[in-house]
Amino acid sequence: MVRKSELQREIEAYLSKGRYPFHMPGHKRTALFDNGLPYAVDLTELPETDDLHDASGMLLRAMRRSAELYGAGRTWYLVNGSSCGNLAGIFAMTRPGDEVVAARNCHRSVYHAAQLRNLKVHWLLPDWEEEFGIFGSVRAEEAERLLRRYPKSRAFILTSPSYEGIVSDIESIAALCHERGVPLYVDEAHGAHFGLEREGKSFFPRSAIQLGADLCVQSVHKTLPSLTQTAWLHWKSKLVSEREVGRRLAVFESSSPSYPLLFSLDSCTELLLSRGEELFSHWGSCLAAFERELAGLQNFSILKGRRGGHFFDRDPGKLLLHCKERGMSGAVLSEALRERFSIETEMSLGRNCLAMTSPLDPEEAYRRLSDAMKTLDRELSLRERNIAPPFLKGRESVFYGSAFPIPESALSLGEAAERAHRLIPIGSSLGEISGEYLYAYPPGIPVLAPGERITEELLRWILREAETGDRLRFSESGEESGEIFVCQ
Repeated sequence: MVRKSELQREIEAYLSKGRYPFHMPGHKRTALFDNGLPYAVDLTELPETDDLHDASGMLLRAMRRSAELYGAGRTWYLVNGSSCGNLAGIFAMTRPGDEVVAARNCHRSVYHAAQLRNLKVHWLLPDWEEEFGIFGSVRAEEAERLLRRYPKSRAFILTSPSYEGIVSDIESIAALCHERGVPLYVDEAHGAHFGLEREGKSFFPRSAIQLGADLCVQSVHKTLPSLTQTAWLHWKSKLVSEREVGRRLAVFESSSPSYPLLFSLDSCTELLLSRGEELFSHWGSCLAAFERELAGLQNFSILKGRRGGHFFDRDPGKLLLHCKERGMSGAVLSEALRERFSIETEMSLGRNCLAMTSPLDPEEAYRRLSDAMKTLDRELSLRERNIAPPFLKGRESVFYGSAFPIPESALSLGEAAERAHRLIPIGSSLGEISGEYLYAYPPGIPVLAPGERITEELLRWILREAETGDRLRFSESGEESGEIFVCQ
């Protein structure tokens, strides 16, 4: 049993006073519904329960405990997810119309920040790893090249780790940025578990905030035991104003934060402080055993190893399962795991299927996945004797697996968003300027953004990807319409 967190004890002490709530919320902490929701601790801002946007009591103490855990100068709790942190952090680092350098594989919330701030973005395309068909790391040499080419850039923004767990050389990139007085923002949404192990015994990479990033956001709920939507934003900077970050969070984060979510964040901190070493040791052992167990697969491969090739480093907690067999896709693999083995994976795209792990996965869960993969691998091997695997019949697919090209930017994101738009068939959009986003979700990385010109190469890529069955989402026109909004 995990001991109670400090915030939990303080909230229970307040509730024990028996004060009747002639205030919000309207459920009055009464559980009328048999739905398991935590009405009893769903509080509001009161003199003794603190205020997230002007924290001076129990919430300030909770956030300080989390900051100390990671070595941050300050940590803010977020109840609107990492997207809220991306918006606030990027606004705090820039002024309207500024130039910035950003990795192209950033989450759509980074694009939204650039759109709302009317930033001029110089995109950096990370390396492309051909075998798995995924982006590699942002190379320090490429970061330096863009910083030299665009000396007026006021911020550098990148995602590390990527959705597939690929980590960039944050320490070197931070040094290059700081030499030029440029702050570094890292969307570390998928890396809340980084930097929590004792030095010399680490199974996972270090956190960006420990490696020189000025700001980094982490979605605690993604890989650690915390409720969905919970995240935190870390600050440790001489270039970005701490006050300005707080000012921007007051704009983008709810003024009525959920206390069960805040409760969840502090409980996660307490768990990591009290049992972190035990949990991470278990996690690392399970991952190493899983990799050994599947070493002999013939028709699938697993992304493994920490460094080399296009990867500066990698998060071993992401299990990227790759279909080597011709005609096999990640979507088919995901469906087979779901329907035949009752295993639900995180994402499928192209020939890849992603399984996410956390310190709470038991050994049995890993055995269940490895047994399923070995069964499917044996069935695929039967094709050598012209026996079609039952899960593949009629599901063969084409997959091209090429990196998408960066389109020409004709207008800024902000300018394009404010223009009048018209709806036309995608097949007739060559040469037009997009008025909407096109992205695969998950992970939510735009292939095309407002203000970018639709080239022949890009149009060919979009039409080819549609053949694979991968879901490409259009932010305005809808994924099944066959049309796209363009600028007039």
